[in-house]
Amino acid sequence: GDDLDPSLGGLSEDELDITISTIEFLADKPDLFLTKPFRDLRAALDPLVQLQLKKYDVPDYGARVTAALKASKWGDAMTAMQGVRAHQQVQKQGTLQRWV
Repeated sequence: GDDLDPSLGGLSEDELDITISTIEFLADKPDLFLTKPFRDLRAALDPLVQLQLKKYDVPDYGARVTAALKASKWGDAMTAMQGVRAHQQVQKQGTLQRWV
């Protein structure tokens, strides 16, 4: 019902259900989510997204490259290099020199 649940911080269960349904709908339509009418929603969600992202440390792909090269695991090294590139991790010149 519309009864306020103290554990929901003042939201009703219906409001929470609508919010979840809306987010699930937009997750299936990411292009729609990126349109102008959803700008305020994206802005409202951004602090929550940033908070969640801080929980996940991006691995040090450079260290993985170095370890794989030392172990002569060329495929693992290539995969780790793709991670370096995808996450735009910049390596020091000395690290690059050791790799070659």
